[in-house]
Amino acid sequence: RLSILDLSDRGNQPMTRNHLTIVLNGEIYNFADIRSILEQDGIEFSSRTDTEVVLRAYQRWGSAALHKFNGMFAFVVWDDKKKYSLQLGIESGLNLSIIIKMTGFSYSVPKSRP
Repeated sequence: RLSILDLSDRGNQPMTRNHLTIVLNGEIYNFADIRSILEQDGIEFSSRTDTEVVLRAYQRWGSAALHKFNGMFAFVVWDDKKKYSLQLGIESGLNLSIIIKMTGFSYSVPKSRP
C-alpha cells in the first residue's frame, strides 16, 4: 500500500476489524466525507486511512456502501463470520463492476455509475 494518509502500523494491510478483513488498492476520493458521516453515527476509527473508511462503511451499511464511494480503486472484503468475500473494482471512476463470491457460488453484475 502507498502510505500517504497514515504512516503508522494501524494503516497496514490486510486490515482486520472485528470479523471483517480488507485489502484495498487505489484511492477513495470522498473518504473524508464518508468518515464524517460514520463518526456522526458513533463509528470509531483507529487509523486515518481510506481503507478503514471502506471497511467501516461496509460494516455499517453492507453492500449499500458500494454506491457511496467515489474514486479509482479495487478491494476485497472477507467476512469471517459469514464466510464470504465481496470484491469490487472501479475503473476510472465510471464503470462499476461488482463480484460477490461465496462458498460454491459466484456472480458478477456490471453497472454504470450515474
